[in-house]
Amino acid sequence: MRSYRFHSALLIVAALLLTTIIFAASDIFEPQRQPVGYIAPVAISNPDLSSGNETLFQPTFETGSYQGELVALPISAQGKVATKPKWQAAALLNAHSKQDGRFWDTRRKIFTASNGEGIPFRYNYFSSTQKALVVNEGVVNYIRGQRKIVAKTRSESCKKSDDEDDYDHETNTAVKTKDTKSDHESDDGHSDDDSEDDDEGENNCPDNAALPPRSLLGDIMHSRPVYVGRPREGYPFDNYGSNFAASYANRKPIVYVGANDGLLHAFDAQTGEEVFGYVPSAVLGNLPRYAGLPKNISTDHKTKSNPPKHDSDHDKVKRKDHDNDDDSDDDSDDDHSAATPSPKPLSHTYFVDGQITAGDVFIGGMWRTVLVGGLGAGGQSFFALDVTDPTNHTSSETDLAKLLLWEYSDTQDADIGFSYSRASIVRLNDAQHTWAAIIGNGYGSAYSDGKLGSNQAILFVINIQTGALIRKISVGTAGANGLSSPTIIDTDGNYTADIAYAGDLQGQLWKFDLSAESPSDWKVALSGQPLFIAKNKQGEAQAITTAPAISRHPFGGYMINIATGRMLTPSDSSSRQVQSIYGLWDKEASPIEIGTLQVQTLSPQTKSRTISSNPINWRQQQGWMVNLPAGERVLTDPLFHAKRVQLTSTNPTIASGENWLIEIDSLSGAASSPNAFDLNENSSSQTAAIYQGLGLASKPVIAQLSATRDVYFINQLRSAAPTCQPGSDEDEDEDDHDEDDEHEESDTDHTASSVRTTSKSDSRDKGDRRKTHEDGDDDDDDHDDESPKNDCAPLSDEDEDDDSHRDDDGDDRKGDSDKQHDENKDSDNDGEDDEHRKSSPTDSAPPVSNNQSGVNSAVQHGYNPSGRLLWREMLLDEKVTK
Repeated sequence: MRSYRFHSALLIVAALLLTTIIFAASDIFEPQRQPVGYIAPVAISNPDLSSGNETLFQPTFETGSYQGELVALPISAQGKVATKPKWQAAALLNAHSKQDGRFWDTRRKIFTASNGEGIPFRYNYFSSTQKALVVNEGVVNYIRGQRKIVAKTRSESCKKSDDEDDYDHETNTAVKTKDTKSDHESDDGHSDDDSEDDDEGENNCPDNAALPPRSLLGDIMHSRPVYVGRPREGYPFDNYGSNFAASYANRKPIVYVGANDGLLHAFDAQTGEEVFGYVPSAVLGNLPRYAGLPKNISTDHKTKSNPPKHDSDHDKVKRKDHDNDDDSDDDSDDDHSAATPSPKPLSHTYFVDGQITAGDVFIGGMWRTVLVGGLGAGGQSFFALDVTDPTNHTSSETDLAKLLLWEYSDTQDADIGFSYSRASIVRLNDAQHTWAAIIGNGYGSAYSDGKLGSNQAILFVINIQTGALIRKISVGTAGANGLSSPTIIDTDGNYTADIAYAGDLQGQLWKFDLSAESPSDWKVALSGQPLFIAKNKQGEAQAITTAPAISRHPFGGYMINIATGRMLTPSDSSSRQVQSIYGLWDKEASPIEIGTLQVQTLSPQTKSRTISSNPINWRQQQGWMVNLPAGERVLTDPLFHAKRVQLTSTNPTIASGENWLIEIDSLSGAASSPNAFDLNENSSSQTAAIYQGLGLASKPVIAQLSATRDVYFINQLRSAAPTCQPGSDEDEDEDDHDEDDEHEESDTDHTASSVRTTSKSDSRDKGDRRKTHEDGDDDDDDHDDESPKNDCAPLSDEDEDDDSHRDDDGDDRKGDSDKQHDENKDSDNDGEDDEHRKSSPTDSAPPVSNNQSGVNSAVQHGYNPSGRLLWREMLLDEKVTK
C-alpha cells in the first residue's frame, strides 16, 4: 500500500501556504494507526425469529495475534443465543490447512483485479506494477494460506548443518532437514537452491525463524458481516417476486465479511466452509507487511519459493500481457524469490475493514444481487461484486473472477478518501431508473497517488453495473474534510432515491437533492448551505462519522437523528471533547439553528441513566439535543426503530473503555414511552441508557419476537489490562520485537473465545455489583498504572466493575454523583463532569489480548405491524418504516 505521509520538504512548502489546513489534514494520514474504538456487529439469518431455526453470526478477533473468527450460533424463537456454535470459520480453515499441505493452493478459490478486470489471485496473473507491490510470489502464497515457510540465510557463517532442525510453522514443531535432498530440495520436488546468492565472507545473519503460526482468517474488526440468502426486497415491479424471488428462494445462503488479512471472505452460512475470497487490488501493496517482510527488503536474503500447483485453468496460462520482464521467460526469474520473512510480525495492518452492503438490483434486463464494500482504514477504494449465485462460479478461479463488477479508487479519482462510507444501493430518478451505489467519499483525500485531491466532503453516485461515475456533488467547504455514510429516502413512494443526508468531519449535516430526472440537476439542497452544524458549548465542531437515522415527523417533513464523535487517529482516543445526540426537524425550508433545540439532560448514574423530559414547542423549536459526558462519543450508526432512536456510545478515555446502550424517543429526546427497558409497563420510568460493560462494543442489531416484542444483540469484547499494547510503527524500525513474542505464540487452529450471552437482567445485576464494590476497599484501584506493558490477563467481572469508574487517584466517585448531577443541570450537561477519568493508550489496538467475546441481548418493546420489512436499512416508504 502506498504511503500517505507527506515528505518533509512538501510539508515545509505546504505549511507556508496553508498551515492550518495541512495540520488538520495530517492527523488523518496515518490510517493504519486508527484505534479500534468499536467492533463489527453481528448478522442474523432472518430478522423474524419466530421459526426458532435462525442463526446469529458473530465476528471477533484477538488483539495479541490479530487472528479473527466468525462464529455461527443458533437463536431460539425467544431470542436466546446458544453457547455451542454450529461452526467456526477460522477453525475450519485451519483444520483443512493442517490436514492438507496444499490446501492453500489447490482448494482455496481467491481472486483479485488488474486494470479493472477480475483475475485469479496468482502471481503469474499480476501486472508488472502489481508484482512490484507484492514483492514476490511467496507473499502471494502466504496470503493464500501457505504457512510452511522456512527462512534460509545466505552467509556461510549462518548456514545450519545438515542435521539442524528447520521449523514447520504450520504444525508448530521442529522438522529434521533431510540430507538426502541436495540443494535444499523441497518436499514437493521443487528446488529452492539459493547457492548463487551465497557470497563468502558476508556476516548478515537474519533470524532463522519465520512468522509464528497464524490463522488463515485475519482479524475482523469493523467490517460488518452481511448475510445473503433468499431475496427479501419485495419490489413490486419488473417481476421481482414472481421471477427473481421465486427462482432464488432456495439459493445457498452465504455470509460475507471483510477481514484484515487482505480478503473479503464468503462463507457458506450452513456449513462455515469458505466459498471464495476476494483481494481488492488497492491492498496489494500492504500484503508483504502482513506476510512478515521487513520494511526494507534486501534482495541479498531470498529463498526461492516453490512454484505452486495451480488449478486446471491456471497452469496452462501464460499471461504475456502481464509479463513485462526483460527475459520474457514467463516470470521465472527472481521476481519469484521470497525474501526472508521477518522473525516477528509487524504491528497491525488494516485491509478490508470497511462497511459492506448487499441489495437486489435490476441490471442488464434481469434482477441480480450485488454486494458493495469499502476498505475503511485499509485503503482508498470501493468495489462491487455480483453475488447472485457465486456457487456457480467456483469451478475455477478464472470463472470466479467474473464476479467482479468494478473497483473505484483514488487512482481513478483523487477525491476518494479512505473508504469508510457504507454504500446505499438505490434506484435513481433518471429516465432509465439506473441502479446505483451512493457513497460518501471518505476521509483523507488531500493527497492520493501523487495527485492532489480536494480534501472536501463529496457525494458520489456510481453506476452499480459498470462502476461509471454518474454524478459527483461536492459541498465546497474549506479545510480537511470528508463525507461519511449517507442515508437515502424516497419521498414519494416510487422506490427511487430522492434525498440523501450525510454528515462530515466538520460537524456539518448535508442534504442532497436527487429528485430531478437529469443527474446534472442533482445538487446540495438549501442553496448549498448545510442543513445543520453540530457544535458543542465550547464552540468545537463535532464530527459526524455515522449515517443519520431518519423517520417522518408527524407535522410533515422528516426527523433526522444524528450523533457525533470520531476515532480515526491515535489522538482521538484521549480526546475529552463533548459530543452530542441530536433530533432535527427538517421542514424542507431552511437550515436548522442549534439555538432552536430543546436540551435534554442525561443523569450520571453508573448502572443506568435517566433523562429529562423537557417539552418541545414545535412552533418555535426545531428539535432537541443531548450532551454526552466528556470523552464519550458515538461511532456506529444510530438506528430508528419503534418510534425511538437506538445507539451505542463509548468512552475510550476511561481505562479499558466504557460502553452504553441508549434508547430515547426520536421526536423528543426524552425516555421512550413505553420505556424500552421497562417491560413491566411502568409508565413513569425515565431510563434512557443501560451500562454495557468495558472493552469494545458494536451497534445493536434488532430482531422480531412478536408484534410487540423485539430483541437486540450487541457484539462485545471484554477488556484486558489497559496497558497491553502491540508494537507501534516506530517499533518496527528497530530490532526490538521481543516484547511482542508472548502475544503471537497462539496455535494455528485458534478458535474464538467462549461466547457468553448476557440478558438485560444480567446487565443490571452487574451494575449492582459495581455499586457494591464501590462502597468497599479502594486499595487495589491503582493497579492499572503499575501494570507492565505486556500484562494482558483478561479482567474478571469483578475486576471490570472495580476499575470502570475510578479516577486517576483511585478515589471513589459515587459520593459525588448527586453533586455532579446538580452541576450538570446548571450547565446543560456539557460533559465536564468526568474531567478526572483516566486516559487510555492511543496505539492502534484496544487494550486487550486474551479476549472474552460475547453477545449482550435483551427483550424490549417492539412495534412490528404485519408486513413490516425489518430487513431494509434505508427509508423508502412510510409503510416500511413505521
